[in-house]
Amino acid sequence: MRGKLVFLVILAMLVGLVYLIGTRARDPHVMPPARPEAVVDAASPDAPAASASASESAVESPPPLASAVPAALIDARAPLLDRPLRLVAASWEQAAAALVANGGASTVDGSAVHAADLDLKVDVATGGSDIENRLARGGGDAEGADLAVLALPSFVAAYERLRALDPQIAHVVGWSRGREVLLGAKAGMLARPGAFSGEVVVASDDPSASVLALFALDEAGTPAARLRIAPDPKDPALAALVRPLPENRPASAPNQVELTTADASRLVPFVVVAARGFLDAHAETMTALLKAWAEGAAALRKDVPGAARRIASQPGAPEPAAFLERLGWIGDPGPADEALAMGVRGRELVTVDWLFARDWRLLRDTGAITSPAPSGSLVASGPFVHAFPVPAARATEPAFAAPDPAATPLLAHRVARGDAAAIALEATALASIFERSVIRVSARPASLAKDAVDVAYEGHDFASGRIVPAATVLVDTGVARIEVLPAP
Repeated sequence: MRGKLVFLVILAMLVGLVYLIGTRARDPHVMPPARPEAVVDAASPDAPAASASASESAVESPPPLASAVPAALIDARAPLLDRPLRLVAASWEQAAAALVANGGASTVDGSAVHAADLDLKVDVATGGSDIENRLARGGGDAEGADLAVLALPSFVAAYERLRALDPQIAHVVGWSRGREVLLGAKAGMLARPGAFSGEVVVASDDPSASVLALFALDEAGTPAARLRIAPDPKDPALAALVRPLPENRPASAPNQVELTTADASRLVPFVVVAARGFLDAHAETMTALLKAWAEGAAALRKDVPGAARRIASQPGAPEPAAFLERLGWIGDPGPADEALAMGVRGRELVTVDWLFARDWRLLRDTGAITSPAPSGSLVASGPFVHAFPVPAARATEPAFAAPDPAATPLLAHRVARGDAAAIALEATALASIFERSVIRVSARPASLAKDAVDVAYEGHDFASGRIVPAATVLVDTGVARIEVLPAP
């Protein structure tokens, strides 16, 4: 009896299941659209080979930056960022290549930035605090910024206030070429190591000019801790200024040119900085921007007067003549030089990381900075490496002349009790920063100078004659003197 009951229950359940399956609604099946086939000219005997080549190229191409989305889908997105990308610069000339690439302060059709599927807004700050405030707001705010262009010493001076953003250097725009000037009471004050005694007062109100003074005096034997820098001190020994020089300077003010960044041409780079969070989240956007920026820089070099006229038409921009003068103070050697500056290729000692650490130490010794330097590299090189994966040939090194034995050095540095490796390291740094000058090394015994020069050439790719041993021998044993001779 129980078996028949179980059978009837199972039968009833089976009938119910069949009923439900037979009466449920069915969604119509929709065939997915067929993938469009590439148009191939059947008459062309090379068509199959071309298809195979394209397939191989797709396999060999590197994965997209910081994303698992195929590169073809990334390229299809327009724009890369769902809002305007905002850039603020410390001056018009520092943003010149970006303005050319963008077609102006706002992106125009046909520009390199527009072709990169970006909408870029470029603005010029009214001061250093303006840049900091805009970076703090971020690019999502119409009054903020994602990126900032400024001189590296200004970035160093502002880093403590921006530390929470974990700002990184994503692009080296170029190098200062004479924008900063160090003036003294008489010429040749840096040619005698230790010439300054006691506290040295320097008139300066610009971080880049201050760093030029700090670097020069530190190399000449006056440590930064003995310097007092003020905007308008009484009877300063030196004045560190930024061009254009003021016309109403007192007659008693220092007026002899000791050094400029036209001499120390790799001391003050102009860099693009951004919060690490933005760079991590928008690496593809930065890669696209760097490619467009490079196109703008190339177009600027081809037609400087035309670019000056177009930029001068922007609201608030300087007149073409003034803009051309300021543009002449910036050197833009291109991606190959930038790769060296960022430390991603070559054996360059003086990179932006090296300069950041040096500037930080100098400013901290004066009391302008009070915290330890940030650890690790501050260069976010990923977008640059993806934008320029093939190393470009570096432009020819700046010309230099054979040393004149009677020439007064621009700068003399004393190395006390140094071995050949220590002397070579100092000579290498000076040769890298003064890229148009001959570096002369003297020591006692004479073999120490020769050994130091040989070590400097072993580790770096300097042209023959850039670092030379002096004919004279110093009096003190084990001491070396490294002199930076004037460029032709």
